[in-house]
Amino acid sequence: MVKWTTVLRPGYSGFNKEKLKKEWDEKFGKGWRVVWEVEGKFIERAQVFSICEQAYFADSFNNGETNIELNAGKVELVSKGYIKLYEELTGKKVLG
Repeated sequence: MVKWTTVLRPGYSGFNKEKLKKEWDEKFGKGWRVVWEVEGKFIERAQVFSICEQAYFADSFNNGETNIELNAGKVELVSKGYIKLYEELTGKKVLG
C-alpha cells in the first residue's frame, strides 16, 4: 500500500486548476493527488460528491420541503434500479 504524505491544503482551485497541476508536477513530480480528509480518512472527489449529495437529500427530506411522487411505472423503476431509492426516501413500499 502506498503511504501518502499531506504536503499542503490547496483550497479552491477554480479556474487555476491547470496552472496548479503544472506547478505541483514541477514541485512534487508526477504521482501526486488531491484528496479530501473526512473523519480521518482520505477520500477521492467522487466520494466527496456522493457524501454531499446524500447530505443534501437527507436535509431536503428532513426539512419537509421536498416531495416525491411515483410518476413512472413499477416496471420502469425496477429496470432502472430506482425501487430501493424510492422506498428509502419515502418509506413507502412499491412492490409487495
